[in-house]
Amino acid sequence: MLIDNKIKFLLEKNNITLKALVKKLKITPQGYYGMIRNNTMQIRTLQAIADYFKVPIVSFFKDDNETFKNDVNQVFNVLKDIVKERMEK
Repeated sequence: MLIDNKIKFLLEKNNITLKALVKKLKITPQGYYGMIRNNTMQIRTLQAIADYFKVPIVSFFKDDNETFKNDVNQVFNVLKDIVKERMEK
């Protein structure tokens, strides 16, 4: 999951708006979107976001188990369909 998606998840989970987050970070929404779009977010900004949500900064860099399970299940289903198709031929 990309950092942007993780931040969106945390915003939704905590019922916080992006406007409230950027205000706390003392940046503009445009500045935030620019950092995301250009992949230029500094570690100190990411640490401030982690502190705001009370999560470890490493949580932005590691994939969560649920995403991994979903990816594995998708791959499994695709492979299962391929095998089924070949068995029917």
